[in-house]
Amino acid sequence: MAVNPLGKSRKADAPYLIVDGGNGFIYRVLKAYVADPDQKYARWFLATSSPFTYGSNELGDGYIAEVTGRVTYRDPSVPDEALPAHLKGGAVKHPTGDIFGW
Repeated sequence: MAVNPLGKSRKADAPYLIVDGGNGFIYRVLKAYVADPDQKYARWFLATSSPFTYGSNELGDGYIAEVTGRVTYRDPSVPDEALPAHLKGGAVKHPTGDIFGW
């Protein structure tokens, strides 16, 4: 079994990753539940801020495939293998973009 480098919970002010999702959405990765981020239904524990949270964070689980955008911060302890394929290039990509032609 592989060791999960993001397996220990962190506070919102010291996340593993920060992903800018555009349109005011900021995802802070606080924990990963599995070591393989490209696994189907893999989840992260997130602190998400958006225009709808009025400057605060909403805590909760989210599917890794639904966290899209550009990585703006990466803790030095996060290895390349802990990043999902759709976030490695830094380009903004939606997981259903191939279906709809975005």
